[in-house]
Amino acid sequence: MWSGRVTVSSSSVTRSPAAGATGWSPPAAFWSRFHRRVWERRGTVLEAPLPEPLASPEHVFDCLVDASERWRAGDRAFVPEFCVDHAQVLADVGRYLPSPADRSVEGWVARVTAGLGGRTFGLVVDDYQVHDEPLWRRLCGFASGLYAFTGLPGEQAKAALFLGNYDRTPFGLHRGRSTNFMFVLDGVKRIRAWPGAFFRGKEDLTNRLDYARHNAGSVVLEGRPGDVIYWPSPWWHIGEDAGGLSVAVSLMLFMEPRPWVDLARVLERELASRLGGRHRGGVRAALQAARKISRDPALERALGAARLNHRTGFGFSAVPAPAPPRILRDDAVVQGHPDAPIRWARVAGEVVCSANGHAFVVPDDPRVPILLRRLNAGQPLRVGQVTAASAGTVRHGGVDYAASRRQIRGLLERLLSLRGISEQS
Repeated sequence: MWSGRVTVSSSSVTRSPAAGATGWSPPAAFWSRFHRRVWERRGTVLEAPLPEPLASPEHVFDCLVDASERWRAGDRAFVPEFCVDHAQVLADVGRYLPSPADRSVEGWVARVTAGLGGRTFGLVVDDYQVHDEPLWRRLCGFASGLYAFTGLPGEQAKAALFLGNYDRTPFGLHRGRSTNFMFVLDGVKRIRAWPGAFFRGKEDLTNRLDYARHNAGSVVLEGRPGDVIYWPSPWWHIGEDAGGLSVAVSLMLFMEPRPWVDLARVLERELASRLGGRHRGGVRAALQAARKISRDPALERALGAARLNHRTGFGFSAVPAPAPPRILRDDAVVQGHPDAPIRWARVAGEVVCSANGHAFVVPDDPRVPILLRRLNAGQPLRVGQVTAASAGTVRHGGVDYAASRRQIRGLLERLLSLRGISEQS
């Protein structure tokens, strides 16, 4: 029998190059056994399945300070949910977020606790992976071995950060749609969970705290730093106090396919672009624009890009932003990542490329796939030699394609910004 706590020796964990997308990953034999015996069947605690915790509290604190500083400056791409006891704070949130003056998680907790008169609090950050690129890569690596048995999430993957000293999850008992892997980074994390069918025919306890009378039918999953708590998608669950401050990141996998989601996102983006801030015409104008969009090859390209981004983003619909652009000199050596290959497809007369969840379009030049295959093979390539060999004019499908060395270099620099390739030091 597989016990409630599963131990994986760190010596059996495969470690991929830091520049690639697959940070730390348990071996295929582990995922095969997990998929047969645990996946979507029951909750368990994986004891230290990675060589080290997903991230240190210090690293998370630094990322939170950067994101909080941007939030205080007016950037609302960061969406913090700060709760005191079981109420979300909606005004003056910035005063409760980490700041450089706090210097550490402990300093931040001490300041906020004093300001709240000792009341408990919690900070939840949805889509946390957007603000922490190294952590996102480790999550992709962890999940990549599982995907070999389950396939990519049909809808999406996302990560949420839970940090605080609250006695129970601020929004109470709940049931989501995702399969969950919770990585414990600091403190002790306790999840009380019930199989999905347990509350069938009983009073609805969604977002409530008066569940103690049902505790005998629950499973308590308790993890320490380095452990990963797992529970299936149908399960009800709530976090409980296990002794003060805890820091955890939950990887949520929404496995059920929702093919209309990409279409809705693309249509919304295209409508916003075409209609702008104009509201004249209302629904009729939007319907007319939607009909035009449905006949436009740009829609097919956008949907093709969404499909590729789903693959290169390891199922995440929100991914970290590109790195700042850098100039590549002729003597620079670049290398692709076979564990996180660049994907491409010919769509509506052009080539749509995607790396790490970011897509772009280039002409249907036959040299582009050749170059991308060489990069995906992981062989080191000198920029000057690549640009010289790929420049010039070629004929394909009755069309002449001209590419300058500057354009080839621009393609490599874009892939470097998207982290699809790395520059060797």
